[in-house]
Parts: sequence; structure tokens; C-alpha cells
Amino acid sequence: SITKYVIVGAACQLGGTVRMTISLTVIVIECTGDITFGIPIMLSLIIAKWMGDFFNPVSYFKFQFNILFQFSWFQTLS
Repeated sequence: SITKYVIVGAACQLGGTVRMTISLTVIVIECTGDITFGIPIMLSLIIAKWMGDFFNPVSYFKFQFNILFQFSWFQTLS
């Protein structure tokens, strides 16, 4: 059905953005309650991570952290 493709696509979009593979696979499997999604989601998340690393080597959260760390008030907190 179409819901399987939607779940895999949503997981790929999130996995390509945050560059998580194994932990996101476990989260999606726990949310769906169906272990049969394991292999397709894991393979698609690995491909999404590879594509994200190929086009942009710095992940979204590392980019945000680097911008935040440039501010002097943040350096006094850490």
C-alpha cells in the first residue's frame, strides 16, 4: 500500500537531514510496530545518508552548532 512508501520516504527525508541511520530505523520500527519495515528502511536511510554526505558534507545540526558557537555569549556558557 501507499503508506509503506510514505513511511520510508519520511524516514529518508529525516535521515538525510540529520544523518542518523540505525537509531532512526529503530524509532520508525517502534512507531509502526512492524518489524518487516526494518530492512527497507535501513537500506533507504543508508542511501539517504550517503547522498546527504555527498552533496553537503556538514550535517544540519553541525552547521547550526558552528554558527551558534561563533557568538561570544555562547562561548561564556560552555
